[in-house]
Amino acid sequence: MRRILQLTVMIGFLLAGCCPITSLHPLGGQSAATPPGLPGIWRLDSAEDRIFLHIGPTKQGGWEVLLAEHKADGTFEHDTLTVSIASIATAFYMNLDLQTVSPARREGHDGNVILKLTFPDRYTLHLSRMKLEAVAAAITSGNLAGELIFDDTAVTDTTEDNETGGRKIQCARITARTDDLRHFLSANAPRDLFDPYLTFKRITCLP
Repeated sequence: MRRILQLTVMIGFLLAGCCPITSLHPLGGQSAATPPGLPGIWRLDSAEDRIFLHIGPTKQGGWEVLLAEHKADGTFEHDTLTVSIASIATAFYMNLDLQTVSPARREGHDGNVILKLTFPDRYTLHLSRMKLEAVAAAITSGNLAGELIFDDTAVTDTTEDNETGGRKIQCARITARTDDLRHFLSANAPRDLFDPYLTFKRITCLP
């Protein structure tokens, strides 16, 4: 069960006790081009988990992701997510508005979760999440509008934490407007802002 919760963090659902990095405004710029090889059925690259993503465009011009898990006890769980795809230069991103997620799943959080899509080859899909340290540094320096969320139960004494009064940064919320967010992502290398988190292997292509 923990593994499916870890997976859903990456596509907008929330792991209990974990704060996702969210953006008040979505990453705009719906890409006219389909990310190469995205539509299809993908399986989590794990020997023990049977978790699948069915990804495809809708008739309305958007995208849907059906997440399905076949559990070890024989039961089946699934969720459907409505997402949008944006591109900046040659990089593709998936944007999920948490308002489209059931209240029980989003646990009171709102805003948008932004994931980076990477295809090292036609059979592999990486989902990457935003790096907390990179986003926090940009907010602290004024390069990106946002708010830091602190864990007031933990106090650190490293020099890097002096500007936060010794408080540990637990999470961040980006408040930059869509145009400013796109400019920030354009001005920084994706590898500096995103960490690969989950890997999927292709099962089936869609026409």
